[in-house]
Amino acid sequence: MIEIKNLNFSYNNKQVLYNINLEIPAGKFISIIGPNGSGKSTLINILTKTFSINHGSIKLNNKCLKEYSYKDLSKIITYIQQNAVIRFPFTCMEVVLMARTPYKNRLNPFSKKDIEITEKCMEKTDTMQFINSYITEISGGEKQRVIFAKALAQDVKIFFLDEAFSSMDIQHQIKCLNILKNKIKNESITVVAVMHDLNMVNHYSDIVIALNKGSIFKYKSKAEVMQPKILKELFKVNFKTSKDGGILINPGKEYK
Repeated sequence: MIEIKNLNFSYNNKQVLYNINLEIPAGKFISIIGPNGSGKSTLINILTKTFSINHGSIKLNNKCLKEYSYKDLSKIITYIQQNAVIRFPFTCMEVVLMARTPYKNRLNPFSKKDIEITEKCMEKTDTMQFINSYITEISGGEKQRVIFAKALAQDVKIFFLDEAFSSMDIQHQIKCLNILKNKIKNESITVVAVMHDLNMVNHYSDIVIALNKGSIFKYKSKAEVMQPKILKELFKVNFKTSKDGGILINPGKEYK
């Protein structure tokens, strides 16, 4: 479980997050939604120890986040960004294999088990065809699938995603999200995901954190947050519910 108390965060004297208090339970899919500039990516960066905080506290499994070494943390969490930058021409196999680094001695080679886990995760994500391809020479969506395979190979309990599947075609987005839902069901992992596709949020989430202007607008079950009235207030756009319970934008009706 992740416990956040009285979190405030500023960039260059400009406050971005205001008094965030959250308890994120284990074994759930938690989506973070909100308008641009509401602090979604900043919150993810803080929870993954990418950004350091001066005000407030964060506990991961009842231990202060700042007390974790990066190696120990990498055995618990993984973080997939929207545009992961890898400029060196590693093969895709090498990229995924990097996920096994926390589990080996620095001077030892990767084990047979590491290789097997890597290949299994590439098979799951339909990336075995890129095993010898350079990561710098495949498409954006293909690269995201390789990075997702790397996250799976890391064998962690918490997945942090920041628009992690935005460049993928719809088929692979759904495949990756289904992999995560199955891991939640079978392994009790936790997923915390910044997502802009509200239909995906509505379908896959258990809990939704809605941020607006750096503050928590709503933090409740999916059923309580994904309502046209609430989404209208958050995004300043009209919504309607489809016959099958989906959330649809209603552009034909001017927002008032």
